[in-house]
Amino acid sequence: LSYMEGSLEDARHFLNTSLKNNRKDTEAWFLLGLAEQAAMHRPEAEYAFRSILDLDPGDEIARIALENYIMDTTPFEDTARADLADWHFSRALDFERSFLNQKAVTEYRRGLAINPYAGKGRKRYADLLLSAGLSNSYLAELRFLDSIGKMDSVLKDAIEVYDSFLAGSVGRDWAMFGESQENSGAYSLGMFSLAHGAYLYHPGSDAVFARYLRDMLVFEPMVKLSRQVPAVSRLSDAYQLARDAGLDYYAIVSLAETDRTVLASLELRSAKTAALVKRIEVPRAGNDRIALAAFQLIAEIKNQLEPKGSLVSRKGNLGLVSLGKAAGIKKGDSFFVIKKGAVSISPDGKALSWKDDDIVAAITADRVDDDFFEGR
Repeated sequence: LSYMEGSLEDARHFLNTSLKNNRKDTEAWFLLGLAEQAAMHRPEAEYAFRSILDLDPGDEIARIALENYIMDTTPFEDTARADLADWHFSRALDFERSFLNQKAVTEYRRGLAINPYAGKGRKRYADLLLSAGLSNSYLAELRFLDSIGKMDSVLKDAIEVYDSFLAGSVGRDWAMFGESQENSGAYSLGMFSLAHGAYLYHPGSDAVFARYLRDMLVFEPMVKLSRQVPAVSRLSDAYQLARDAGLDYYAIVSLAETDRTVLASLELRSAKTAALVKRIEVPRAGNDRIALAAFQLIAEIKNQLEPKGSLVSRKGNLGLVSLGKAAGIKKGDSFFVIKKGAVSISPDGKALSWKDDDIVAAITADRVDDDFFEGR
């Protein structure tokens, strides 16, 4: 109650007194970490979160809370970042060995979000992109390694080889290679958590989980995320913030936990009308339940959004569109080309709408690379 009311000194006093009697109370440690974080006491907050991981290394919420805090308060070169990122890289390698490449990609991305300058982790991540057929993305990762001085002769040779190999790619043919790694037709999305919701196994974990979900969604080309993840007291507050920001959609995230189970919930709503697009609930139990729940929520969000991009350039009846393999586009996929500004999201938020008179052409993907497709 003291923490919820903003009485941080009282909250810290009660929690420290309690922990003197029971040093293994992970719930008290977690709330103390949040209180110290709110009071901007970095060493104390970090110590509280790390104390939980010493007691239970598998506590995902505590680890995410620690990672979020370290990312917010330290420079990229801080050694604390490297240690936390290495934990994810190790897990990613285990997933690779079990041929669970998508899970490995998720772990590499989380590790690189924490420590962008991790040479070995980025190289392994690049290799997975290559195995998924994303050659342009692979080359971009190698070039980043080169830019931060973490190259060897083997990687330099790989840059030359793939630079030559991609000479005839779609982006290169249209002089767009490296020009855009972001889908210009992406949907804008705001992420919110409910402040002080129902009692949780980790009090305050709604906000921690919402931030984690937002950071994972950043890698999806179909959406562009608001930077902040506010906690709101009322649903109407989230709607007002999303509408005022001119977003397409917003999501309200909540979490219900026990010591072995989690129910992750998300409401995806239209930022124009507040209409509920879909309510998604993902129950999970056992190990990795938080990561698996987040993975499923992201998949469900993507399923609700129709692919859309921009006609970037054209030569006669040949066109270049800002959608590619990274957005799940494959050869043979067909689209309408619609007048600029004539497409809108329907009032219920569940589809795109336009007038038939605004359709100017149809285009079918013929050649596809990571970020673009070419068609007639």
